[in-house]
Amino acid sequence: RESERARGRARVQERKSESQRGRATEEERVRKRGMEREGDREKESESASEGVRER
Repeated sequence: RESERARGRARVQERKSESQRGRATEEERVRKRGMEREGDREKESESASEGVRER
């Protein structure tokens, strides 16, 4: 019985680490998407200021 409980605990620990890993990759994906959006915004502001300069 003692070993069964230990095995169950190990299984729960594995599941926890897996879910944490999934959450981490999801956060990375969101962060990357945010960075891409920031870059687009920078490009937009640059082109806008260039248009003002041309006028």
